[in-house]
Amino acid sequence: MGMTEKKEAFVKMIYSNLKEIAPRYHLKCYPVIIAQAIMESGWGTSYLAHKNNFFGLKCGRYWKGKSVTLYTKEEYIKGKLTTIKDNFRVYDTPADGVKGYCEFLMARRYSNLKDIVDNETYVTLLCKDGYATSSSYKKGILNIINTYGLNKYSYDKVKDIEAVALSVLRGKWGNGEDRKKKLEAAGYDYKLVQSRVNELMDDMERW
Repeated sequence: MGMTEKKEAFVKMIYSNLKEIAPRYHLKCYPVIIAQAIMESGWGTSYLAHKNNFFGLKCGRYWKGKSVTLYTKEEYIKGKLTTIKDNFRVYDTPADGVKGYCEFLMARRYSNLKDIVDNETYVTLLCKDGYATSSSYKKGILNIINTYGLNKYSYDKVKDIEAVALSVLRGKWGNGEDRKKKLEAAGYDYKLVQSRVNELMDDMERW
């Protein structure tokens, strides 16, 4: 099944942010994460999506940022939905929303998700770890991936921005225009790599 232009633009927005942000957190199962954003946000049309919360992230005890209170449905007993009121996170930008998802999964209970690229393994563990209460969550995510051909966004088809940024800092790729030509010739997204290089340099200066 094809996507409308708006749906495709939403997928590409999530994907472009994942490529830049997710490798730093060792989260690599992009098709599942994109499918989560689609399911949780209604292709970016939900109220929370307009707050850059594409994954239905609740505040929890440690959230110190902005929030909004909404009613939601949870499936504590299989087949029975319970309506509750809860607080959900609000992010300033789409990139912050994707980064928020990655940071959320740094909790200890999700540590088994790191570096997994197989869709079924990732979503199975995600559900067992308690990310979603819906008994149909796994089936729904895998169906979205298959229906819309999201496997073309798999991590193994993307160069690891984090690794190449570190190699740039070690002097492997030269400088200026020469660096740009070498990176692009090797199949890397120069802008994403250079952005991460700049961030790493800023981090080093702070220390």
